Amino acid sequence: MKEIVYFSMIFSLIIGSCTQKEARSPIEGTWQLVNGRYLSSDTSINYPGNFNGNHWKILTDSHFATIYQDTASNKFLSTGFNGGTYTYIDGIYKEYYTHSSISNSQIGMELTFKAKVEDDKLFISPCSEDGKEEEFGNFEEYKRLD
Repeated sequence: MKEIVYFSMIFSLIIGSCTQKEARSPIEGTWQLVNGRYLSSDTSINYPGNFNGNHWKILTDSHFATIYQDTASNKFLSTGFNGGTYTYIDGIYKEYYTHSSISNSQIGMELTFKAKVEDDKLFISPCSEDGKEEEFGNFEEYKRLD
């Protein structure tokens, strides 16, 4: 009888350890901006550049949030929080803004990017709905923190 109980316990542990976990998207996680560039037809801004700050992007399985911190004052910027839901399908990353401390005009906005992960880096660049690369917009490079 002891052998049956012992065998049942071992068998249960083996079966339990073999269950598959749901695959996590490669972009899920906490990311810190290391390089960024905003381009428009008449403007080019590199960041962090002269800005003394940190910028994080947090991606769960369906939501994103961004947070900005001024490292000179060690304070979070009141205009530096936004977020919403996102999709990531075949290298196309779309953000749907549901909240923003930057501007109410961002709420309801949809932005489309190409996104790829290489090692511990996330690269985001603007693209059209069909995935065609755009010349203007935000070009960002993040490093994984988790």
